[in-house]
Amino acid sequence: MNSTEIITLSFAALAGIVIGTSFFGGLWWTVRYGIRGKRPGLLFLISLFVRFGLALTGFYFIGSGHSDRLIASLLGFLLSRVLISRFLHPSGRRTVRKVTDALES
Repeated sequence: MNSTEIITLSFAALAGIVIGTSFFGGLWWTVRYGIRGKRPGLLFLISLFVRFGLALTGFYFIGSGHSDRLIASLLGFLLSRVLISRFLHPSGRRTVRKVTDALES
């Protein structure tokens, strides 16, 4: 693997991080503000199609016939999911406890 391939894979991973950040950030925004709207179901559906459409289009152009670039971008996508979940919920299981406590009540 030469330096050009390493740079190309690094850019693919960075693009995957950008795609993942926009995907999971959009999901967070939709969940946070979608319930307050007049038609939350429609907002969730539109958000789903927009997020999936942008992510799949990005992966299509990044991969463009090169499986190594596609894998690097998917790894960046997964890394962004881990980073966003730790950034938005640094305390770990706090949300899970609230949900299980609400279900027991």
